Amino acid sequence: MDRILTTHAGSLIRPPELLEFNAAEARGESFDEEAYQRTLKQAVSDVCRQQVEAGVDVISDGEMGKASWITYLYMRMTGLEPRMVSLDSTSIKVHPDGTGALKKTDRSPSASPEADGIPRFIWLPRMLERP
Repeated sequence: MDRILTTHAGSLIRPPELLEFNAAEARGESFDEEAYQRTLKQAVSDVCRQQVEAGVDVISDGEMGKASWITYLYMRMTGLEPRMVSLDSTSIKVHPDGTGALKKTDRSPSASPEADGIPRFIWLPRMLERP
């Protein structure tokens, strides 16, 4: 091998049109599914072309079809409950180099029956059946 192959992991910047569909879905609003699929297909095509033009060897869809990693996680797993953690229940650990990182200290149990604390993976065929 004469060189190291390049790739990347994670989301790439989504076009504004796709973000509009994601926002409508997050708000529970109806939207044109066919227009969404066309927009998604174009976004994936564009981001793949850009990666090839940049010399990336192993390209990806840039996670264009996912609103975010966390919403995708909630779609694919059960036993998890999204909730806000106030800064009052969060401490900041400071690294010797001066940078800080938030550390959750909220240990209160979940009141949601769906969030029973036992994460379970939802296989893709079941996920597609969810409302």
